[in-house]
Amino acid sequence: MIEKIKILDKTWPSGLVDFLYPPVCLTCNAFLENPDELICKDCLDNITELDLPFCSICQQFIQSGIKCPDCEESGLPVFCLGRFTDVLQTMVHQLKYYGFSRLGSILAECVVKKYLPALEKLQADYIVPVPLHSTREKSRGYNQAAVLADNIGNGTGIETLMDILVRTKKTKDQTRLNPEQRRKNIKGAFEVIGGNLIGKRVILVDDVVTTGATANEAAVTLRRAGAKPVAVCAVAAAGL
Repeated sequence: MIEKIKILDKTWPSGLVDFLYPPVCLTCNAFLENPDELICKDCLDNITELDLPFCSICQQFIQSGIKCPDCEESGLPVFCLGRFTDVLQTMVHQLKYYGFSRLGSILAECVVKKYLPALEKLQADYIVPVPLHSTREKSRGYNQAAVLADNIGNGTGIETLMDILVRTKKTKDQTRLNPEQRRKNIKGAFEVIGGNLIGKRVILVDDVVTTGATANEAAVTLRRAGAKPVAVCAVAAAGL
């Protein structure tokens, strides 16, 4: 049976569509043999990776163990794929703003492949995505952090809780704010709804960590609900 794809209100066999519109890499426009890949191997290999987790508060790399020697319990280790530059920046933008939600599975797979042994040692009970405000999620069509969290959960075997942490405050876009403005902007933005998190170990997931303000505020909210945040997983670090 020939698969068919609808383009411009007409139905075309998928082979003909691939002939007329051959799939290309979302970052460099190189032709792809497999359209499901979205990103070519060369671009994946060119991600500027990070070799160590860093502290969500002071941003210094954690050289040994998973606790920041200065911030201790208040600072969470951030397990991040790479720096928010070049190829990875383009990939995150395609995931976040241009509807390529399938990139979430590719990026999540990279995160899991890189950090699985460390994540398993955390003995987490749940993975929780950093939520978007409902109006922003509606306009975007999905929460990119939730897409990543779902795939990281599948890769690690840790249960993902999608709706227990919600954003009740519609905040300004963090990208144009300095660190202090970010902290004030995000303060009180989250709430835990339903469920029993008392004593549960939680890994937070977001797409990009810049100053850590969002992840830290989400962690504070989870702690108030009795949970124990143990780490943050992210695709890119923009603040290092």
